[in-house]
Amino acid sequence: MRKQITSSQAGFTLVEILIAMTIFAFGMLAVATLQITALTGNSAARGVTEANALAQNKLEELQSIPFDDVNGSAGPETISHYGKAYALSWTVDDDLPVAGLKTIAVTVQWQEKGGAKTTSLRYIRADNPLL
Repeated sequence: MRKQITSSQAGFTLVEILIAMTIFAFGMLAVATLQITALTGNSAARGVTEANALAQNKLEELQSIPFDDVNGSAGPETISHYGKAYALSWTVDDDLPVAGLKTIAVTVQWQEKGGAKTTSLRYIRADNPLL
C-alpha cells in the first residue's frame, strides 16, 4: 500500500531551491560590488583628508610667524603619512592682492590610484594684530 503525501508534508522542490539560491547569489554579488566601491571611495577620501590636514597645519604654522618674517617660498617637502608620500610646498606673495597684504598659498600633491592629486589652500594676511 502506498503512503499518500498530504499538503502538510509537502516541501520545496529542488527547482524552487535552485532558483532561490540563484537569486540570493546575484544579490550577494551586488553587495560585494558595493563594498569594493565603498572601500575605494574611502581610500580616496582619506588621501584628500590627510592632504588637507597637512596643508592646514603648514598654513597655521606660517600664520604664527611674525608678518615681516613670512617671505619667499619653499618645498616641496616630502611627508610620509600612513604609507603615502605627500609633497608639501608653499609660497608667500607680498602686496597681493593689494599693498600691505601677503597671500600665503600652500599646495600638497600626492599619488592616488596611478594619478597625481593636488589640493591647495590660500590665505590673505594683513599686518594687523587685531585680525
